Amino acid sequence: MSRLPTEEIFTFDNDDAFPLNLATLARKQLVLDDYLQLALQQQQPGYVIVQKEGNKIYVYKPTQTIYVPAFLHAAILQWYHTSLLYPGIKHM
Repeated sequence: MSRLPTEEIFTFDNDDAFPLNLATLARKQLVLDDYLQLALQQQQPGYVIVQKEGNKIYVYKPTQTIYVPAFLHAAILQWYHTSLLYPGIKHM
């Protein structure tokens, strides 16, 4: 059985194919996410901009976690479910 190089397995035709692509995430954080926009307008503490791989993204500072808009959650789960070859509910 021949093996494909990793680059062939994980190449993407566009930045929307992988939902956690930082460029896509940065764009969608600012343009499409109402919760983040409201939090920023109300100056809620905790959200800061950080530079990651040339992209400015929002991070929740107390936990150092990247803010992922809720509307991307399903796409992320679907992408990993498919990419991991349907690992089942326990592994997801």
